[in-house]
Amino acid sequence: MILVTGAAGKTGRHILRGLRALQRPVRALVHSDAARQQLEKLGVEETALGDMLHPPTLAGAMEGVNAVLHIGPAMHPKESVIGINVIDAARQSGVKRFVYSSVAHPQIEALVNHQAKLSVERYLIESGLAYTILQPMHYMQNVSVPNVIGSGVLALPYSLDMPMSFLDLLDYGEVVVKVLAEDGHERATYHLCGPDHMSYRQVAELISRESGRSIEPRRISQEAAIENFPIVRSQGAYAALGVERLFLYYDLFGLSGNSNILRWLLRRDPTNYAQYVKRELAAARMGA
Repeated sequence: MILVTGAAGKTGRHILRGLRALQRPVRALVHSDAARQQLEKLGVEETALGDMLHPPTLAGAMEGVNAVLHIGPAMHPKESVIGINVIDAARQSGVKRFVYSSVAHPQIEALVNHQAKLSVERYLIESGLAYTILQPMHYMQNVSVPNVIGSGVLALPYSLDMPMSFLDLLDYGEVVVKVLAEDGHERATYHLCGPDHMSYRQVAELISRESGRSIEPRRISQEAAIENFPIVRSQGAYAALGVERLFLYYDLFGLSGNSNILRWLLRRDPTNYAQYVKRELAAARMGA
């Protein structure tokens, strides 16, 4: 049995699909009945209700579990505590394998969400568990191709010209399933990044070229973007600080990486941004 925390989020939903396709027994840890119902509609058969800030609720979720995939809540002020609680619960329950979904370059001190994940990585390394740490780059799916085409605008609150790297969430899901299903990934830390190194202005040009629709790259106010960011509305001041630092960092330095490890794990070339755009366009046409 594999326990997936943060299962109702964007990353969790994609990974659950991959695990179900392999017919692996999966239990999804959720924090509310609404999240449980959402996953049941996606075909997830087994869920457990628990609060990762309240360790006693995790013991039942860990029963019969031999592997855990932990996906922490984004920009949560107690993300480190949550990760430590899940690690402790897994260790106490005799879990054999622990996979942690971290972030690319967690050592960047300016980014509070990266620092939170780094502290969880340290604790996991010293936990005695057979661990695998995955460090994904930000997802291509953060840009909704149909929405951009519908509006004719790719709007961002940071530099349109600073080169960035990206990761296809479907590639990431494939890697997660692989490291959970195979032996040989214990004590490994994998930096996961796609092959592109391009600016969002180039992304807009790419979407224009593939869709035949002129897309305007537009710089928008950081203050307005932070105020309207969904996670800031739910998490408050800590998330606002985290998002503000993220935008400023992207402005100054971007965020990029190397695709060699992802290529080795997938045993194929990782998805590039052009392939992602073409796939999204094809899906939109089929949906229409």
